[in-house]
Amino acid sequence: MAQISFRKVVISLVNKEFQRQQLKDILPPVKKKNPPCLTVSRETGSGGRLVAQIVAKKLKMKFYDKQFVELIAKSTKKRKEVIESLDEKSKTMVEGIVDSLKPAKDKLSEARYFEHLCQTILSLSQKGKAVILGRGGNFIVPAKRCLRVRIIAPLKTRIKNSAQFENKSKQQAREDIKKIHTARKEFVSRYFLKDISNANYYDLVINTKHLDLEQVVSIIIKAFKQKFPQAG
Repeated sequence: MAQISFRKVVISLVNKEFQRQQLKDILPPVKKKNPPCLTVSRETGSGGRLVAQIVAKKLKMKFYDKQFVELIAKSTKKRKEVIESLDEKSKTMVEGIVDSLKPAKDKLSEARYFEHLCQTILSLSQKGKAVILGRGGNFIVPAKRCLRVRIIAPLKTRIKNSAQFENKSKQQAREDIKKIHTARKEFVSRYFLKDISNANYYDLVINTKHLDLEQVVSIIIKAFKQKFPQAG
């Protein structure tokens, strides 16, 4: 048993180092003169998506979320459904088997998807004036070039919000939140070898339980201007 456990540890360390190097190799160099951008990570039901949209509007930036699917589909010449099957998800063994049965023209390896995701996000960030939602953007864009925000809320609050604004039962909202959170957490862990909930990976973590949208947006904008005073 001890030998098997040791072997697993060694394999895990080797894989992690390989992935770190792979990420380093596929990212193009960042130009110092590029204007800063903003990345937003969120817990489902915390209001993070709406907050990101409002911040983008007030700062006159472009908001990116589902557009990543279209941009990657275009660059890889694959159908959007293929990209959506990988977007912010960590594939299970069953999904992998199902994918292996797809026609060759519809296949897209995780490595290829990850490469195009990183290149797309970094390319958009280099143009500046971008608010990037999810997809591990805070791990891709250099910390010196963006404000990294994480929006959270207690589970009860998120269930209440989800049930109210998405017209679901509380039980359904709870199940959906758990499923999405697990998928996003595994996505970040698999591709970036990080814990999405670790506050050390963000410049600003905001709990929306006792704050309204206007207050949250105001805090983010103030933090952005303080980190990047030249952005106005």
